[in-house]
Amino acid sequence: MAFATSGARAVGLFHVTSIVDDLTALGDLHRRVFGVETATLGYFGGRYATYCLIGDVAHDNMCPDQEYGTALRQFRLSSGQHWFPPGLLVEDMQDLIYQLRHRRGLRIGSIFGEPVLGAPSSVAAPDAAGPPDSTIGFAHPWEAGLEWELVELDPDLGGAIVAQWPHPQLLDGFEWPQPPQGSVGAIRHARHTIVAEAPDTTVGFLVDILGGRVFGEGEDTAQGTRGTYVVVGEDAASPVIFEIAAPVAGGPARRDLERMGTTYHCLTYEVADLADAASHLEAVGVAVETAGDDLLVTDPAGFHGLRYGFTGSLLPGDPRGG
Repeated sequence: MAFATSGARAVGLFHVTSIVDDLTALGDLHRRVFGVETATLGYFGGRYATYCLIGDVAHDNMCPDQEYGTALRQFRLSSGQHWFPPGLLVEDMQDLIYQLRHRRGLRIGSIFGEPVLGAPSSVAAPDAAGPPDSTIGFAHPWEAGLEWELVELDPDLGGAIVAQWPHPQLLDGFEWPQPPQGSVGAIRHARHTIVAEAPDTTVGFLVDILGGRVFGEGEDTAQGTRGTYVVVGEDAASPVIFEIAAPVAGGPARRDLERMGTTYHCLTYEVADLADAASHLEAVGVAVETAGDDLLVTDPAGFHGLRYGFTGSLLPGDPRGG
């Protein structure tokens, strides 16, 4: 490994992860709503997995095996079908471990659950076209707000998102797909919303450890939250926008926080026409939980526990522009 002093920056989104009971049914819903096809990744690590691209977000969909007491199975038993904490690409995993453990006294765990004390952990990817493994760590939720998945992939060699599939941002000439005709019209993510018990903890991890930047604050009356807006990987090809939201009124965000603690609450996409998006959701039989002037959020009861938001605009001050 070459020596580096990167400051442990995050350089993009690895993927979002959903924990569901029926991958086939979820794939059908993704096709009807978003017009995308889902690929089977297979069985490994005590779960079945599929993969799809929606807008500018890679989705890792997982169904934990009922016979194994894995961390994902325990998450399903305690939390139900829901979003799992998202994964971020980091520039230098060895430096990240140093920054967390030695300089900050923070904890980082491996994919297998034990603490990482020196060299990064790895997960085998024997069928990948790139290197044989990828270094992976998990932040401690008490210290980082969420159990963020942190992944280092070598952009010179390529690498595996999981097993067979190269991560799209590491492929030469890759371009994110355009919204298919006859779909809800998801262009790109508008924000990843984290509802937080202690927003400062989550914001601090993204900014102080991973090099993010706060670019605004504001209230969302439709969701009953007040949010801090953070961009991660601002100089990368695909910056990532987080809304770290504290509930200020009753509603789904407060209920999610009370049930689960700090959690990944909703993935909101920018669409070209919100009225067309609403019509498409109605046509394919997807119920809406929240409807505001510029926001629709799916009812998780009809979407395998997942909340998808749709909006016609980005957050104020979003560095990606209009």
